[in-house]
Amino acid sequence: MDIRVRPAVESDLSSIMPSFGPRGDPPWDPFDSLERLRTIPRDGLLVAEVDGEFAGFVHWFPVTETDADGTTHRWARIYNLFVAEPQRRKGVGRSLMTAALRQIVDGGFEYVRIDTSDGNEAARRLYEQLGFDVTDRGVQYRIRLEAPVQR
Repeated sequence: MDIRVRPAVESDLSSIMPSFGPRGDPPWDPFDSLERLRTIPRDGLLVAEVDGEFAGFVHWFPVTETDADGTTHRWARIYNLFVAEPQRRKGVGRSLMTAALRQIVDGGFEYVRIDTSDGNEAARRLYEQLGFDVTDRGVQYRIRLEAPVQR
């Protein structure tokens, strides 16, 4: 099996966008619309191919934050990692993450952050094998709006 990771090009976008399936059309998510996907910077968009066929992608972007004291921090956020079902558990995700981390290190960023669900054990195992530490276990809330809200 030949895994090749390379920068994404225009012709890859039609393979990347439907990877997640229909999720509605939230205006903030560039991966739900081919038109919006075309607008994101491609510097951190990498594609994996296995034997010449699309196998997955990773997308990261730089973040700059300034503290109240004026100190600036540059870090990277890995927004999406996707491996096509037939290629999972074959090293594609590791190859994509390794290539992204190489770009991030070469860019001189202070650290990198990635989120996943608590139940995504395969992703969590990969991230921990690559040296990531758990920093937070987020809490999500929801309310069924058919019921009256009581205060």
